[in-house]
Amino acid sequence: MQSFVTLRKTGSCWEFESEEALEDFLFSHLDQILGWTVIQRQYIVNNQRCDLLATDKTGRLVVIELKNVEDRGIVQQLTRYYHALLEDKPFGDRIDYDKPVNLVAIAPSFHRDNLIDRQYHHLKFEFFQFSIVQEDNKFYLILKDIDSQKTSQIQIFYEDARESNLPSQPQRLRKFMTDFPPSKKETILRIREKILSFDSSIQEFS
Repeated sequence: MQSFVTLRKTGSCWEFESEEALEDFLFSHLDQILGWTVIQRQYIVNNQRCDLLATDKTGRLVVIELKNVEDRGIVQQLTRYYHALLEDKPFGDRIDYDKPVNLVAIAPSFHRDNLIDRQYHHLKFEFFQFSIVQEDNKFYLILKDIDSQKTSQIQIFYEDARESNLPSQPQRLRKFMTDFPPSKKETILRIREKILSFDSSIQEFS
């Protein structure tokens, strides 16, 4: 399934335009690349907001924290999500809470502090490092398990992944589309692109 995603070029590398763009893509393709089924995104439990909640094929809960840049506090964030989710135990009809929770961080790089925090923690954490690779005119998301060094990849479809003159999507628009299915979100973004590209005098106000 093709998914609209916005990339930007920094130096010789490509990256997602925002953390929301990364989340959008993984929300649509998590099962294809890691074999996990998404239950909910941006799920709030006891004042904690989890990026993605999913299950593996055995019904085990997978809690995923996404970062578009390196972040030293990933282990602490996932620990708070773990505590809040076990207190509330949502989606009990789809999650087997008798099984250990899989705490996952996906980021472009991991700080040394992340590895130290994880080493001395009694919970288990999986770290996946992502990168975007361009081959000819195609783009691929590469996920690497930093422990096993095993990699997975999936193609990113975007007609105009090169530099664009369009302004970044307003935060309010991203929040408005948070729970939309990918097809509806893609339609809205393509209409937005057509309107803003029609004439340079057209401006966007949030």
